Amino acid sequence: MVNASLTFLKICDNLNGRILQKKVYKENQKIERVKLFDSSQDQFDHDTVYIGTMQDYILIRDYELNAILCSDTESSTEEVFHPGANIVVLQSSNVAKTLSDVLDMFFHFNKVLTVYHEFMKTILEEDPLQTVVDKCEKVLQNPVAVMDSSFKLLAWTKDTVTKDNYWKEILENGYPSLATITAVQKANGYKSFLQPCIIEPECKGNVRKILIRLQSGKSNLGYMAILEENHIFTDYDLELIKLISKIMAKLLSDQNTETNKCDNDRYEQMIIDILEDGQISENQLQKRLPYLKWNFSDRYYLLTIDITGQDNFDTLSCYIKNAVRKRYPRCNLLLYNRQIIIIDGLAAGLLEPEESYLNPLKIILAKSGLRGGISNVFSNLVLLKTYYNQSLLALELGEAVQKDITPLSYYRNYALQYMIRVCSRHADLKYFCHPAVIQLYEYDQTKHTHYLETLEAFLKYNKNSYAAAEAIYIHRNTLVYRINKIKEITGLNLDEHEDLSLMVSLEICKYEKL
Repeated sequence: MVNASLTFLKICDNLNGRILQKKVYKENQKIERVKLFDSSQDQFDHDTVYIGTMQDYILIRDYELNAILCSDTESSTEEVFHPGANIVVLQSSNVAKTLSDVLDMFFHFNKVLTVYHEFMKTILEEDPLQTVVDKCEKVLQNPVAVMDSSFKLLAWTKDTVTKDNYWKEILENGYPSLATITAVQKANGYKSFLQPCIIEPECKGNVRKILIRLQSGKSNLGYMAILEENHIFTDYDLELIKLISKIMAKLLSDQNTETNKCDNDRYEQMIIDILEDGQISENQLQKRLPYLKWNFSDRYYLLTIDITGQDNFDTLSCYIKNAVRKRYPRCNLLLYNRQIIIIDGLAAGLLEPEESYLNPLKIILAKSGLRGGISNVFSNLVLLKTYYNQSLLALELGEAVQKDITPLSYYRNYALQYMIRVCSRHADLKYFCHPAVIQLYEYDQTKHTHYLETLEAFLKYNKNSYAAAEAIYIHRNTLVYRINKIKEITGLNLDEHEDLSLMVSLEICKYEKL
């Protein structure tokens, strides 16, 4: 995860003075020691860097070694070095000063290495994030804050006394405002913060701070901020923060993997917060959305694709996400609880997504052997958890009640079944059934007939015998015969207005499997 070795190239990058010539054969050559040249020396260790002058090198130019050579000239003629050597020619007449600089590097590196091992221990011991942040504060001697990719505050140095307005704002609100984020980005020249960046204060009362992105591969996991409150920043701090940020990213990555918070869209963590605890207010939501790359709409629907039972979860989830984004580039998409959640906007005037719009998604799901559940339409994102649950109910009830073989199930088609489920927790549903439905059920069980199915189709298609017969794959004459038989068995007068009571009773019958 982290290169915890002092290499020849790293030493070169931190040398004081103008480099006249550099020839690096092994970039990652580990260096354990530093020595001065000895003119009588004829053996050189691969893990040692040797300090001397160009005159010293003339005596040993046929050897493979790591060397920093001091030259008192302002320019250097191109020397031909040993093909396996690592050589840097530095404009300097002071070999002792160069030796001292390299020894300082070793001293600081050993301090960094100690910190590295200490923080690796926190990962192995699975210390909570706040404990790691507290350790960072002790090492850096300055307050530390860690935010997720949506800039939500995760952990910070407690009881920090400061006049810095940015710090106060983050602690008070739990996240920075859009104006703060824009100001910081502007101060940094709109760079990506992949390296630790010192942000200079823009107004009186603020202090300098270091900001670095916590990155794992191509995924942005969050940000770490350090306030210059107690200790003035040094180059050593920048090196240390760079190392700590990699360890912090590993910690966040492990935590995200455990909870399936593993996409890199900025808005994802905020959506997960709403789904898990619903503690975000509408006011907070409106402040955070503008900088979270959210695709806005007046109304939304939520669609959940269930891939929990799939063996090839990683491959399949990646394929589905890419396929959906290609077909629906404006949808908001994330991975949560081994499910793909799509939050998409509706065109003006629509109460639900059009079938033609969803057809590409149905094809994607059908090819993958997957199913999705669609919620009712909503406009308030704070209530997202309610509509996520609706999509899950559509998935579950579409499978259990209807044996729905289509890739997509709509909650609106199963809202009645959900209402029946809620009622079943408080009373025996049979007592809500129309007596004729119970009678027909018992008759079907005894005589192996299909009168209950016939009655449902007849009512569903508004007593249109042609449409009802086609729906259950029988001739119209057969359907007419069955309807007359139903009237004879139950005494029902289907011309009377009992349709609602009968339809609810039929749904109860299907739900309970009487």
